[in-house]
Amino acid sequence: MSQDIPVDISLDELVRGTCYILLVERRSPFEKIEMVPIEGGKPDCPPFRKVSFRYLVLEELKNQGDGPLRPEIEVGAAHMSMDLEMHRDYYLNGVSKSDYRPEYHTKADFASAKLIIFLNSNLEFAVGNAYEAPECRAKVLEAIDKCGARAVQPEIPDD
Repeated sequence: MSQDIPVDISLDELVRGTCYILLVERRSPFEKIEMVPIEGGKPDCPPFRKVSFRYLVLEELKNQGDGPLRPEIEVGAAHMSMDLEMHRDYYLNGVSKSDYRPEYHTKADFASAKLIIFLNSNLEFAVGNAYEAPECRAKVLEAIDKCGARAVQPEIPDD
């Protein structure tokens, strides 16, 4: 099939390319796996394995979307949209592609109850390992300010 080529990115690069940066808490059940059939494929064409994760949003550190997020969100695995497209190309058209895969190197444990997560506009992890420990909140906010990214501003009530 295809070969993935990992490319390391810094926290600043991750912040610049991220639509949402959220402090979240895992929900139960946490992981959801869905087998997506490939329409138009041969009968022996394997379905695509779509993985997502459930979180409760505790705080929006950066939001460049259309508005506030729902309190509970479902987050797609990194590169999921691209992986689905490549899966379809391979099984429908016989096209095998190599792809560069940006990855962030974090020391945080993905199994932690709380994390800071970095998402694209499709609510997928922006890159591989796009999460950080809550203890790194100040470092993440500094990167948001440094990159000129818009952090969420508190709403000011009307008088």
